[in-house]
Amino acid sequence: MTTAEATAFVEALREVMPDIISGVPFEYQLWDADQCARALGISRTQFDRIRTWPDFPKPQANLGNGKERANLRWRAKEVMRYRNVRG
Repeated sequence: MTTAEATAFVEALREVMPDIISGVPFEYQLWDADQCARALGISRTQFDRIRTWPDFPKPQANLGNGKERANLRWRAKEVMRYRNVRG
């Protein structure tokens, strides 16, 4: 990992620190699209595009009520693993 990659990783973690501090262990955290986009360092629009790619982790939960658009959640550890692999 280069210094720039390490710096970007630390910045991504700072963005999601409130979730880490919440007491839910990282391996069990579920992130919404905004949290995923912040952790990946991309816009929400870009995230909405790449989340449909075949190699992107599949959502693990849909908290939508069926009447509104989906409220999908992804495992934080899978999103960060994807970030580390894809850069």
